[in-house]
Amino acid sequence: MKRLVLRFRGEIAWPVCRSHRHGYLFWYLTRDEAKLLTVALSQATVVASPIRQHPDLIEPRQPSQILTRRRVKDGTSVEWIGV
Repeated sequence: MKRLVLRFRGEIAWPVCRSHRHGYLFWYLTRDEAKLLTVALSQATVVASPIRQHPDLIEPRQPSQILTRRRVKDGTSVEWIGV
């Protein structure tokens, strides 16, 4: 947070990530949950960047269309594509 020059005032102002499992209290993320969250946040920034310059990109071209991204493995490389 310091390297990004983000400042939060107060104890409850800091972002908190917790695991939400049915029947359990909120708890710390597992290693796998943290990895998935990292990938999700990374992809969110990729998607958000062009939308910041062109907000109309967020509107689907057809009413029933859902804009998504999926991971594609091609040999040894991994690529994320918009579907």
